Amino acid sequence: MDSILLQILNGLDKGGAYALIALGLTLAFGTLGVVNFAHGALFMLGAFCAVSIQSLLTLSKKVKDESVTFFDAYK
Repeated sequence: MDSILLQILNGLDKGGAYALIALGLTLAFGTLGVVNFAHGALFMLGAFCAVSIQSLLTLSKKVKDESVTFFDAYK
């Protein structure tokens, strides 16, 4: 049951981010008449800052997931 709730929250998080990007692009296109792709760069910069801050504040160790071998993923 916890995994279903976690997947729902992950979906809402991704959907919210996509909605904000789409609203920003729509607003810029509606007012200027041109597509401004700087929103993607700004979103990438915000995500990079969030991941950097999270890695600085997290003191846990990374554990290698043995079930994923091709991408050498960590969980």
